[in-house]
Amino acid sequence: MKRTLQGLEIKLQKEKVLQLHRNAQRLLKPLAVINPYADQLTFLSDKTRTRRDHESI
Repeated sequence: MKRTLQGLEIKLQKEKVLQLHRNAQRLLKPLAVINPYADQLTFLSDKTRTRRDHESI
């Protein structure tokens, strides 16, 4: 399908959609978020990666 006209059209359409999304993301402004459930979150303590992620929250 990649080497057909239809395949080329699909690829171009995908690229067009991706570019549109990237442009839209550039317009987004930072937003402070407060999670009212943050104190209720729990993390497994037996996994190094999980502990490391927990510290960054």
